[in-house]
Amino acid sequence: TGLIKLTQLNLGSLSLTNVNLPQDFTNLAALDLSYNQLASLNLPTGLTGLTNLDLSFNQLTTLSLPASLPSLANLYLGGNQLSTFNLSTSLTNLSYLDLSQNQLTNLTLPTELTNLFQLDLSDNQLTSVSLPADLKSLAWLNLSGNQLSNLTLPTELTSLTYLNVMNNYLMSSLTVPPGLTNLTTLRLLSYRIRTLVLPEPLAVGSLAGTVASLRGQGASVYTYPLAVSLASPQRALDGPFGFTVTGPPAVYTILSSTDLTTWNQLGKLTNTLGATAFTDAEATNSSQRFYRAHLVQP
Repeated sequence: TGLIKLTQLNLGSLSLTNVNLPQDFTNLAALDLSYNQLASLNLPTGLTGLTNLDLSFNQLTTLSLPASLPSLANLYLGGNQLSTFNLSTSLTNLSYLDLSQNQLTNLTLPTELTNLFQLDLSDNQLTSVSLPADLKSLAWLNLSGNQLSNLTLPTELTSLTYLNVMNNYLMSSLTVPPGLTNLTTLRLLSYRIRTLVLPEPLAVGSLAGTVASLRGQGASVYTYPLAVSLASPQRALDGPFGFTVTGPPAVYTILSSTDLTTWNQLGKLTNTLGATAFTDAEATNSSQRFYRAHLVQP
């Protein structure tokens, strides 16, 4: 006690197995406990000024952070033995989160992490990852060295520039959602990826080299326009009318009308690769018909 003015505390590389901090460290901004032998840790609730917390390379199997860490910006937990981890929704100032080299099998991040800029989940045992749609500041995401067989990213990750899914040996396909048009680096295990689906602007722009490399190794690369359109109309003589829906991979509702006023649902269509055909078997019953495609589920 009596260290209320202390702003930085470095206890790294001391082979510590236990740490007890007093409640009155209200001005503590940086706490380094890295490279010790901590298997558990209970932090006091009074660390309201803490911005940097380094617990990397310990032996933590579980960790529960106090909810009263409103200033925490950088959290380093890499190199531990965490198999599960739940992050408090109160950490709204968090900018950097390192959970690499743990034993996580799945992870669901809470909403309201709107300031999160960098997320490292590499070298775990992840089979699934759920990211909230409000990670609009996230620019750097590392998911390499896991056991992901598929990955669904929110299209709202509009700030993402770096995505690493290397060494996920079960992953054979990847779809890049339409909102990720700022992506400049995509690292993947090229000899394992057999199908890549991505927006046209990325395919001819920042990821043109990646596309060329994959196609050179025999992978199938499909590109799609950001805007939905109906193209390639075809009608057999006295037969059904068909067309192609092009746009972001999603589930679409197909609507038809004979007067542009009353619209009727014809069915739903799953567009997986950016373009898919639709056939209206009832088109033979009217002299004219108009069509719309509404995105239902990305």
